[in-house]
Amino acid sequence: MCYSCLVLITLQLLAQSGPTIATALSFTSCEPKCFDHGTCNPETQRCECPLLWHGFDCSIPFSQPKEQCATYSHSLLSCGSRDQTQCLNSCHGRGWCEGGFCHCHPGHYGADCALSLGPDGRPELLSWQGYTPRQHGVKIYVYELPPLTNTW
Repeated sequence: MCYSCLVLITLQLLAQSGPTIATALSFTSCEPKCFDHGTCNPETQRCECPLLWHGFDCSIPFSQPKEQCATYSHSLLSCGSRDQTQCLNSCHGRGWCEGGFCHCHPGHYGADCALSLGPDGRPELLSWQGYTPRQHGVKIYVYELPPLTNTW
């Protein structure tokens, strides 16, 4: 169950239980409309908006992609750019770059599209390159130090 769904259900239950419990346990000052598109951050008491939405309660859609890019501090020149070099690791060739963000092909995800799901349903990292994670267990690290740092 998603966090924002859980918060919404809790708020609904508190509202039904009466004002004293709801007042004593209130932990958010986010607008109820925040939960339509955004996520309420209880630490900052702010509604955090996903891409394509903005406003105090995330109720205002961006009408132009360039508006969104400008809001996230991209220059207007790079905003609509699909240049792969503008994105982290050029999206590993598993997605396309637009305005500095990777849009991953189906089956891939992550900031640079480096993650995918394996046959067992668990996340895999760079599986197409033969990458395998290190085995679990005790590890001993040996470092070469310059002679001047040696105390012998």
